[in-house]
Amino acid sequence: MGKTTRIRWRSIATTMAMAMLLALLVPTTGAFAHPGEHNESAEGEGIGVDVTMGDVTTFFPAFQWAGTPAVDDETAEFVYAGSGCSPANYLADDFEGKIALVDDKARTENPSDPCPISLFFQKVQSAEKAGAIGFVQVPIEKGRSNATAIVADIPALELKERTTEAEAFLAAVKAGEPVTATLTDKAEPIPSMGPTPCSGGTAGPFACDGVDLLSLTAADTFDSAGISDLWGWTDPDGGEYVIIGKTNGVAFFRVTDPTAPEYLGELDNPGLIHAVWHDIKVFNNHAFIVSESENHGMTVFDLTRLRDAERSADGEDATEWDADASYPLTSAAHNLEINEEIGMAY
Repeated sequence: MGKTTRIRWRSIATTMAMAMLLALLVPTTGAFAHPGEHNESAEGEGIGVDVTMGDVTTFFPAFQWAGTPAVDDETAEFVYAGSGCSPANYLADDFEGKIALVDDKARTENPSDPCPISLFFQKVQSAEKAGAIGFVQVPIEKGRSNATAIVADIPALELKERTTEAEAFLAAVKAGEPVTATLTDKAEPIPSMGPTPCSGGTAGPFACDGVDLLSLTAADTFDSAGISDLWGWTDPDGGEYVIIGKTNGVAFFRVTDPTAPEYLGELDNPGLIHAVWHDIKVFNNHAFIVSESENHGMTVFDLTRLRDAERSADGEDATEWDADASYPLTSAAHNLEINEEIGMAY
């Protein structure tokens, strides 16, 4: 199959501020098991909501749900949407150009409005269809850092905690008082970094304990619209490569020298509707890729094609590869495993 090169300009979702390539360090908030666990930060920083009541503005830290676009200082009045679980919650008020405010406790307090936690995606999509420009949920107690992927065109946040201050502005909105919100990201982007020794308990911006940071590649280098998996391939010829699943496809890096990773290009997401969840396994020098993206199926990529690939200078000249094979399956899949003894993928 051939390959083409083109300039890629896509919005960078805030599922992550960066991707760590063989960084080998101890992060302050634990390993990133799933997308969404990406915006822990010092108090007053990171992703959150500036809430203005009268002449007082308070910042509430929040988690962003993967699969929603980056916050961009969207500012509007809050409109209360109850549990937000169904389109019916958005019929009683005008949400056009507003920010939908949802109380997760409402789904447990009102037996006539059952709302499984798994339907968060439905809440956000219903708010979007009602004309909202953003979505904020006040959790029952603690927000979910392991934010399940959804697909929406408006940013969706969940407060990290249900504090007394959050209770206050929630009550004010429910009472019809004007409360303005700004969805914002106060964190400074983390740039790409070379080797950084662990000194004084930190390696660059990360906590460490006797382990050095080998390298770090900033997310915007490879158009990372959300990241959900990282896998690897050791070429029989000696090269080492990293394969990263992301909302809009799969990115390839050469990390034979782990202190200087080379971004080689990507394989596009063939799904009709993109979701952040991807999983990759390698067998016989081929990558087998599945995703929760609608109609994604399974794609297969011959990794030996990466041997002669040239490094992308800044991400804008990234090579776009074609898949070697594609299997439609029934639609999509969350994960796959390969029994290498018999060559069977499940």
